[in-house]
Parts: sequence; C-alpha cells; structure tokens
Amino acid sequence: MLGGELLKRHLLVLPVAFLLAASSISIQNVQAVGVGDYRMCRDVDMATYQPLGMTQVFMTTDVAAILWVNLTLISEAAAAKWEWYRPDGSLYQTLTASVPAPEPGTYWVWYIVYGLIGIEGYEPAEKTGVWNVKFYVDTTLMVTTIFEIVDYAKRISDLTNNLLDLQSKYYGLSSNYTALKSDYQTLGETYDTLRSEFDSVQSDYQTLNVTYNSLVSEFETLEADYATLNATYNSLTSEHDVLRSEYDVALNDLNNTRTIMYATIATTILFVITTAYLAMKKPKI
Repeated sequence: MLGGELLKRHLLVLPVAFLLAASSISIQNVQAVGVGDYRMCRDVDMATYQPLGMTQVFMTTDVAAILWVNLTLISEAAAAKWEWYRPDGSLYQTLTASVPAPEPGTYWVWYIVYGLIGIEGYEPAEKTGVWNVKFYVDTTLMVTTIFEIVDYAKRISDLTNNLLDLQSKYYGLSSNYTALKSDYQTLGETYDTLRSEFDSVQSDYQTLNVTYNSLVSEFETLEADYATLNATYNSLTSEHDVLRSEYDVALNDLNNTRTIMYATIATTILFVITTAYLAMKKPKI
C-alpha cells in the first residue's frame, strides 16, 4: 500500500460506524474527546484501519512518516490538526481535517484519523535528524511525539562498518576462545595430575597421621614411665644421701679407732722395749 497511492491519501479522516444510541448511554454523560492510542508508522491497513510498520525511526527511502491517532468519545464535530517540525525546530507543514459530528443522539465511541508527510523525494529526505509532530483536536494539544529520519546510505554504511567491526571482534574472540579452550584442556590435564598427586599425598598424610597418633600414645606412655622412674630415682638419691652420711660417720669412727689402736700398739711396743732394756741394765747380784 506504500508509494503513490499512500501519498495520494496525504491526509485521511476515517469515520468508523460504531455508534451507541442515546437511549443506551445518555449523551450528557459523554466526557471530553480523548486519545485511546497513537502510533508513528509507515502505513495504515485500509481494511482494519490499524497502523502498519510501527516505528520511531524512518529511512530516507521510506515513502512517508504517519502519525495514526485513535480518538474516543466524540459527540460533536471537531477539527484535527497535525504540526510537523524540522530537526531545527522550524515548522515544516500543518495538516488539518474535519471530524464530522455523529448522528443526533449518538456519539463516536472511537474514531481513527491519521496524517502523514512524504519522505523519499521530499524535503524530509534532506533533513535527517529528530523531527517532532504535534496533534491537536480543535485548540487542545492531544499528542506530541518525536521520530527520527535517518540517511539510508549512511545507515547502511554504518551498519556495514559495524558488521565488519563485529566480524573482526568475532574472529578475535574466536581466536581467543580457541586459545582459552587449549589452555583449559591443559589446565584440566594439570588438574587431573595434581588431583592424583593430592590423593597420593592425602593417603600418605593419613598413614603418617596414624603413625603420629601411635607415637603420641607411646610418648605419653614413656612420659608416664619416665615420671615413675624419676620419682624412684629421686627416692634412691635421697636414700643414697642418707647412707652416704652414715658411711661418712662410720668411716670417721673407724679412722679414730684405727688411730687409737695404732697409738696403743706403739705404746705397748715402747713399753715392751723399755721393760726389756731396763731388765738388761739391771745389776747382777
């Protein structure tokens, strides 16, 4: 539906025959006109009146940029207006349309309108950037939104450059992945070796721990035996000291006795010698 046919529409106000009788809902209870929904899009399905190609970004190769609006609760005629502003803020175009009044005693439950500006082949294709569009019902601002017109060739060039950059990064990451995978496999093998060595060391540790506990138990037994022997040694040392003291006293007594005995023997010998001598010197009768 894009192309010349779309541009021929340029601005359409589409009445939808969906009315409620006044006997059903009193016309006095109808509130002010509202906006049920709005969309920026590339086209409108004329069978369902729904927006097609909804987007906020348009290419310079797109036929048109459309602001689609779903009005609600319209009980009387109204004026719809679209104001399109260039990226520099200046007004590019104003579009207006009349929304007809519903039949007496009824109101439009919803009413779809849309306005558009051509892009390809028109000034907007030369004014890329962020545009702004405002939608009014009578003098009331109902919708304001922005959209971007992007240079198609530049966008393709940027996307191509981004693709090449991503491709280069992909190859770099792929190379890094291969290297990391190789390192991972090497680390896995190293881990398996270390795990095997760890299991061996752990087994040795458990054996040594059993031996250690056994030696600790033996040490505690030897320590208890040492304490007993030390007590016995101390007791024997004490007894030895007592016996040594008694020995020293007995030895001293023995020495004294021996001295007296030697003195007695010497005195006796001297006495015998003196007696013999005197006997030999005695005058004969």
